[in-house]
Amino acid sequence: MDRYTLRYPVTLSFRQTSGEVREETISEITLRRPTAKEMRLVDRAGSGMVGLVISMLAILSGHDEDTIERIDAQDFAELADMVTDFLPSGRTAGKTG
Repeated sequence: MDRYTLRYPVTLSFRQTSGEVREETISEITLRRPTAKEMRLVDRAGSGMVGLVISMLAILSGHDEDTIERIDAQDFAELADMVTDFLPSGRTAGKTG
């Protein structure tokens, strides 16, 4: 698993059933390696590159897409680099050499 410390932590607010507001700050994102099934699911989503990266980050970190969308652009770009390291580097499936 790869860990990334956010330069700009994300603070989320949750309204409790009692009416109180609870805040949670996310300052670190941990990514695990994707499975082939997860890669296929993201591929089927058919969105552009940013959408693909948001989906992959959500799947691999366990955070929902709304949380991922709140990440600062600089942190997002660095996390995107981490995610694209998981992707094949230009090779077509089934080809060798």
